[in-house]
Amino acid sequence: MLQELTIKNYALIEDIQISFDQGLNILTGETGAGKSIIIGALSLLLGERVTADVVRKDSSNCEVSGLFSIDGNDSLISYLMENGIVGKDDKEVLFKRLLSREGRSRCYINGQVVTLAILHKVGNYLVDIHGQHTHQLLFNLSEQMNLIDRFGNLLGSRDKVSLMYGEYKKKTAEIESLRALENDKAAKVELYEYQLREINDAKLKPGEEEELESDYNILNNSEKISLIIRDVYGMLYGNEHSAKLNFDKIGKGLDKLAGIDASFEEYSKKLNGIKYELEDIISAVAAYKEKVEYNPKKLEEVIERLELIKKLKRKYGRTINEIIVFGEEAKAELDKLDNSPETLKKLVKDAEAEKLKLIDEAKALSKKRKTAGKKLSSGIEKELEGLAMSNTRFSVKITSSDVKSTGIDNLEFLISPNVGEDMKPLAKIASGGETSRIMLAIKTVLAKADRVPVLIFDEIDAGIGGGVAGVLGRKLKGLCPGHQVICVTHLPQIAGFADTHFQVDKSVDGNRTRTSIGKLEDEQRVEEIARMLGGGKKTPVARKHAREIIEQSAL
Repeated sequence: MLQELTIKNYALIEDIQISFDQGLNILTGETGAGKSIIIGALSLLLGERVTADVVRKDSSNCEVSGLFSIDGNDSLISYLMENGIVGKDDKEVLFKRLLSREGRSRCYINGQVVTLAILHKVGNYLVDIHGQHTHQLLFNLSEQMNLIDRFGNLLGSRDKVSLMYGEYKKKTAEIESLRALENDKAAKVELYEYQLREINDAKLKPGEEEELESDYNILNNSEKISLIIRDVYGMLYGNEHSAKLNFDKIGKGLDKLAGIDASFEEYSKKLNGIKYELEDIISAVAAYKEKVEYNPKKLEEVIERLELIKKLKRKYGRTINEIIVFGEEAKAELDKLDNSPETLKKLVKDAEAEKLKLIDEAKALSKKRKTAGKKLSSGIEKELEGLAMSNTRFSVKITSSDVKSTGIDNLEFLISPNVGEDMKPLAKIASGGETSRIMLAIKTVLAKADRVPVLIFDEIDAGIGGGVAGVLGRKLKGLCPGHQVICVTHLPQIAGFADTHFQVDKSVDGNRTRTSIGKLEDEQRVEEIARMLGGGKKTPVARKHAREIIEQSAL
């Protein structure tokens, strides 16, 4: 249930906090006081998209927060736990949403930033809002199917059909793709064979380009290298002042010193170590000196090889590895084309088998829908009888169609409000008042199957007269054992059924208009209902009638 709602800087509301109770919560007040503004703020909190003009004038942002009890709502708790928002022992969630004047929105659940999509999804687990204009959803055929599937507890079956349909469509798309390949198979085979031949003829090796660039650098600078290496070799070994001769002389000197002073033995050993390293360097330089040569032919070969690699890179990839992978993919495509007739034949066979299974599943779902439709129709007619529409006939028309993600059904609500009239689509028959009563009848019938704990009705009594209002109020009250109901109404007969009654007021303070809300106790309720009865005037007769309404509602 919704325990507390806090609204700041939303439209006419500066700062209000409402503590709701279980049962039927009624909001009343003068026209334009801001009753529906409160419901609008709650819609914002639950993830509905709104424009920034709801932010109160001279405020940088508006803020709406709501504390909900989730005890016993296992599906919601599981979803929140999967997203790391609550622990298994948490019994409450705190929603908060901020909306800036620039239109930027921030959403939080239990202090954790969440996306608007998550906020909206979690909100759907908790609250179902039927506003002044949301009865138009009843005219939407997809919404009618949703209602049937919710009522018949068929959403799981529909999800299964949807999943099977998705797999089937994936397979048919693959079939179409293969058929398209078949249409220009010869051209593709020729292209893939050319690409594969060009790559294979190159006989590329990973790391080859780096080696070639190193060879090019050496070959292109061979004369310079030859001069440098001769000078280095001479300084190391090849002349009378070479490092090798000097090291030998220094070594002999240190050996003599060590014979006189033992402390020089350590340095003599170190010099011998350096001497061995020097000999390794001399050997390496000597070997390099022998192999360095100016080889124009080899240089030309390296240049040609590098140019070939650059050409292939321009066509097939940024690196040799990518070119090799491209070749492997071209080979795979060739194999696919070679095997495409067999593959296509198998895919068609598999798709046909999947379609048969899909249709069987969709037929089973359709059968369940027809059963649920009859049960819903009977229940709605029974409820409408108590809402002064006793002659109304209601049915769910289900016809077959090609298989789709929702099954094989086209579904439509039909109604005949008057004796002798043909059944026609709901949108073409029902008046505003009739639609409100039909919606309430549907909500009443769905209540037992609907797990959403909070039901909100924003002036569902539109178009309904006082004669039906008492019945409608009792119906709303009847939803309460399994739900918390919050209802905005302008009819005193409905207000009389309140377990908790709130009055919404609008006042002017200086140059600003403010909406406020207060919880009414016994005599305050009498005064408010008397005002509603007297068209704003609280006469003794109106007060007496108000007490009678409250007393009769309690029976």
